[in-house]
Amino acid sequence: MVIWNNKIVIATEDNRIKIFNPKTKEIQNFINNHHTDYITELILFNNKIVSSSYDATIKIWNPETGKCEKTLTGHNDRINTIVIWKNKIISGSADETIKIWKIDSGECLKTINFNCCVNCVETFNDDKMLIIGIGTGKTEGNDVIIYDLIKYEEFRRIKSAHSNLVTGLTLLSNGNLESGSWGDIKIWN
Repeated sequence: MVIWNNKIVIATEDNRIKIFNPKTKEIQNFINNHHTDYITELILFNNKIVSSSYDATIKIWNPETGKCEKTLTGHNDRINTIVIWKNKIISGSADETIKIWKIDSGECLKTINFNCCVNCVETFNDDKMLIIGIGTGKTEGNDVIIYDLIKYEEFRRIKSAHSNLVTGLTLLSNGNLESGSWGDIKIWN
């Protein structure tokens, strides 16, 4: 869910995006050319809606017209997460990669391999670093990675940070990192 122009933008069970006006309690716009599978994330950027999906695509929508302006393809498995970074999109996928996309052209600028499903990403440190949650949900390998976006290399890895799939990451105001999994939340210094 995101807020756009005082309206609520939601992804629905039928893989569509709806724009709801809370004042009138009506759906004002039904975004067309929907995804063909579950929508994993919605982000608002430059008055556009960016969505990712299990259909392995990222779409950029014009909420005024309800039309898809661009579809980014290149992952070969579901996209679990997206984040905006310096006017680019970073996507994490079950295909064990992170891709960095140029928003205006839709070009994939870089692919980074992790040899494990990428479940969540967040930027921090003035967009110089990326926090990545990887794993399959098995007992081992559910790691939290701090990745340097300037040098394009792993800075630090918390191996087996959780005993289950890492599903969420948040940088707290005190500088600590919160990571969530199915069943627990941990705070890291």
